[in-house]
Amino acid sequence: MKRYLFHLLLFTSLALSAQNDFTKYNWNSMLTPKGGDTIKAVNGAVILLERRITEVYLNKENFFEETFIFHRKIRVESHEAVNQFNKIYISLNNVIDIIDVAARFISPSGKETIISKNEIKQIENLENKGSFKTFVIEGAETGGQIEYYYVLHKKFNPFGGFYVQDETPRANVEAIFVYPQKLSYMFRCNNGFPAFVADESKENKTDENKNDDIKITQRASIKYVSGISKEKYAYYEPNLMSYDFTLTYNNFNSSLRVYSWSKACDRYYNDSYIFTKEENSSVNKLLKKIALTATDSEAKIRQIENWVKQNFKVDKDLEDQLSLTTNINLKQCNFSAISKLYVGLFQAAGINFEFIKTGDVSIQPFRRDFDANNYLDYTLIYFPEINKYLTPEDNDYRLGIIPAELQGGYGLFMKTLVYNESIKTLGYEIRQIPKELGVNNSDSLDIKVSIDVDAKLLKTNTRRVMNGDFARSFQSFIHLLDDNKKKELVESVFSMGKDKTEVLSSKIENSRPEDIGVKPMIWDLELQTKSLIEEAGEDLLIKIGETIGQQSELYQENQRVLPITIGILHDYYRIIKFTIPKGYKVDNLKDLNMHVEMKTNGKTGCIFTSEASLKDNIITIESKEYYLESSYPASRYDEFRKVINAAADFNKKILLLRKN
Repeated sequence: MKRYLFHLLLFTSLALSAQNDFTKYNWNSMLTPKGGDTIKAVNGAVILLERRITEVYLNKENFFEETFIFHRKIRVESHEAVNQFNKIYISLNNVIDIIDVAARFISPSGKETIISKNEIKQIENLENKGSFKTFVIEGAETGGQIEYYYVLHKKFNPFGGFYVQDETPRANVEAIFVYPQKLSYMFRCNNGFPAFVADESKENKTDENKNDDIKITQRASIKYVSGISKEKYAYYEPNLMSYDFTLTYNNFNSSLRVYSWSKACDRYYNDSYIFTKEENSSVNKLLKKIALTATDSEAKIRQIENWVKQNFKVDKDLEDQLSLTTNINLKQCNFSAISKLYVGLFQAAGINFEFIKTGDVSIQPFRRDFDANNYLDYTLIYFPEINKYLTPEDNDYRLGIIPAELQGGYGLFMKTLVYNESIKTLGYEIRQIPKELGVNNSDSLDIKVSIDVDAKLLKTNTRRVMNGDFARSFQSFIHLLDDNKKKELVESVFSMGKDKTEVLSSKIENSRPEDIGVKPMIWDLELQTKSLIEEAGEDLLIKIGETIGQQSELYQENQRVLPITIGILHDYYRIIKFTIPKGYKVDNLKDLNMHVEMKTNGKTGCIFTSEASLKDNIITIESKEYYLESSYPASRYDEFRKVINAAADFNKKILLLRKN
């Protein structure tokens, strides 16, 4: 999550004592709850205790900081579990100092081994996630318990959240927030995690007559959290137990809301809509360089977007303190700067638009009942006149194609409001970002199949037409490939059977980034393979189903837990025309007919069909597969799986050609 710190809001002249005794946290600071002994391990592990404590306080310079504690105890019952949990990582993101780290292993016989702090090492930028401290619990063995805690001195995070569930079951999960009484927080607990409750017994009253020193303690705890495994066709993180928090009021210096959607509008107006004289000049010069030739709004938008995305590098981690003029000169922007650049260009071009902030529906969706800044991580720009969206932060997209992880979620739709010449900001509405219809994300195959009986070769003339996101996934990068890499890509995409598919010729149309959302991507190929023909005496077995390429199968041994999520709605159409060689006749045409359908309230939600017919020695197989609904409850998993697996079942279809 992005964090924002406003010194004006956080600074106060009041002098409070620094932090309380949480800085002295140790094994015995808090009573360890009992329980967890009867919980069945998953992958050989059970978490017996997981505690998070966040205490907000004023430091000696009267700025807010926080003490953060994480304490975990795990029972490990397999070598795999030992290997998974015996290496501890501590993120140094926003960490000012590490106050304390302690770790121990308790063997099955009760012997306690303390881990030396000298073993702690630092790793810089681990997997591009920043720096970490790490150490290993040496000597851990199956049947024992790994336990550790760390105490961190951190920069203040006014809003954020934590997941308290994954595939490992947990007992005694606890979250504690401690903060001065003059601050107010709002919490949102998700997917069954219990609500936070104020714990009056934990108020730290250093002086009964000095209310400024009173600390509020909010606590949420749960005795048992089941493990949930990742499942196909499901968004994992949004379905896990978690909690979110946000600072709402700072009564040290104001009675107004600190973080809210209205405040976010003010911030985005200041960040993206206010330009210095120099920045305005740079934007206008850039627009002249783009040299708009289009007359209608959509064409103007596309010309601006294509030019910027062809010439500017976008990286969210680039320095945030540069002026927009510097960004334009360097032709590189972080997420904030690129959004400001588009705002400036569209305003200068006289194009009406709305500025949107939203969350990733596959990880952390925008929650419209939580008036906070927690879910404002991604930007879209909406053009009401043409009812289309633009993704400024990702150069792999173009106008009209919305990233899958943003479709269907809610967002903060903002547009300028002017009260007078001195008061300007953004007004907002909470609206849903549309899910693109499946027909607009289509993939059609037209395959003409013939066989060379003597050479045992199956040959195809294949024409494939992709629209929407199917096309975008190739149009965004294929122009960057050299001929050898492009050949490898074609062989991979159009692979038929187990052996290598030989590409005899290939032609690709509309494969440039500027074709995204405008033109379908078209592949015309001649292919051949020996792997789809088998002899059965004088007869031939033709693996006709594999001519459409390998299809995914969906199987799951355990009962489905997570609701089904389709992602991008999509539509497949395939037509195969197979010429029967002279001297043969087809014996099992009806085996190619399939119909698997899933209905909701009498209406088709998803379907797979194939129908085969014979005319003038040509077999025509027409297949349709489409998905019109974006989600289903877990209880309908078996119905959904049958549709998904139908395409894989079609893969296994074989034509039996009898020798006359």
